[in-house]
Amino acid sequence: MGRLRGCRPGPPLHEVETNLEVVRPALSLWPDTPRVEAPPWPQAALELERASREHAPDFDPSRPYVVVQLGATWAPRAWRSERFGAVAASLRDAYDASIVVIGVADDAPLRAGYLAGGGPTESTFFFGTLSIPAVGALLRRASLFLGSDGGMAHLAAACGTPSLVLFGPQNPARFGPRGPGIVVLHRSVECYPCAQVVCVHPENPCVNLTTVEEAVDAAKRLWDSTSSRPGPAAPRT
Repeated sequence: MGRLRGCRPGPPLHEVETNLEVVRPALSLWPDTPRVEAPPWPQAALELERASREHAPDFDPSRPYVVVQLGATWAPRAWRSERFGAVAASLRDAYDASIVVIGVADDAPLRAGYLAGGGPTESTFFFGTLSIPAVGALLRRASLFLGSDGGMAHLAAACGTPSLVLFGPQNPARFGPRGPGIVVLHRSVECYPCAQVVCVHPENPCVNLTTVEEAVDAAKRLWDSTSSRPGPAAPRT
């Protein structure tokens, strides 16, 4: 399809809006601000409790905690694990928060980089040990989610968890998580948006242009703006 000379395309629709357009003729009401919401799954909290007893007996969900996701489906989407470690250490020191690190089983080697960056050694690690519903139960009580562009960021937003998300190759205006309390950090580069086939800067993917200092500052501002009390966030139901 050609373009009219002198006309510029408008901003891209978010994928939520694109998908809603498919079913719009069947809807009697249209949301002013479309977003995705994930209701609590039955038995998810019990599953999380069982998994915690088995894999992380020292995890105390009554304390405020931050959920940190390492890795990404496509490696150039992932902020460096050592940087997540540095941010986690700063949040632990500033808010006396526990840190819970999640990822799929293949992300387990990233633990070394997280710790090398200063990530608290007492962090709780769940690599491939929680189902999606159990992760949802974990996120609902978290004070903050910190992660890269990926499914867990969208799940955190759908659970109503304040979230700081690091974006690189993809356009956050189209693919970013949506909802209140969501902050996305992103730097546009000459090769953006990316086809996500081959990274032309594999030694330093663009997501890593966001610095630790920027992420710490954004995370603290988000925490301060969404937490009105020192205790853990109330369960989101």
